Amino acid sequence: MALGTYSELQAAIIAWAMRSGDTDFATQVPDFVVLCEARLNRILRVREMETTATLTLASDGTASLPADYLAFRDVTALGYSPARSLDAVSPDYAVDEHPFDGEPPQHFSITGSTLRTHPKGSGTVRLRYYQKIPALATNSTNWLLAKSPGVYLYGSLLEAAPYMFDDERMQVWSAMFDKAVSDLVSEDHQAKYMRGQIRPQGATP
Repeated sequence: MALGTYSELQAAIIAWAMRSGDTDFATQVPDFVVLCEARLNRILRVREMETTATLTLASDGTASLPADYLAFRDVTALGYSPARSLDAVSPDYAVDEHPFDGEPPQHFSITGSTLRTHPKGSGTVRLRYYQKIPALATNSTNWLLAKSPGVYLYGSLLEAAPYMFDDERMQVWSAMFDKAVSDLVSEDHQAKYMRGQIRPQGATP
């Protein structure tokens, strides 16, 4: 069975759950996929999820995070020569450390869906971050389904198990899902670091 599109994934979930002809179950399948994606957005961080956005700061040094934001990789204040890499701090620390404005920003903090520079900056910042997996509810396919369909299939079946009151199969789907995610993360790590030399920051002892 092909697993290249959203509709093909739904058909596979029904087949693997042995619920062919069960219209009530078929109606719930999109919910299982949504729950699977929510779980993956919490735990998965691979290079296909990395992207960059340029944010324009308001007068108070704040900017709204992108709608698909999950977690930051780094933040750089632009418009300085050279551009300034900002360190992440807690909002409380930033207020105590930078009570006055007028200096170039050194830190940033994130509260809710807002990024703030400290001291408050102006202009733009470059945000490199992990973005949410494109939802299959609004896309016929995405990079994850193309690269690792098992992650979607086993994850959706794991979410379906409680609906079916199938505790025994839940353990099976959980193990298969964990293995598929682990393999994906391992492949990502090898692609990024296996042939590179990792050097620590700072002076060499």
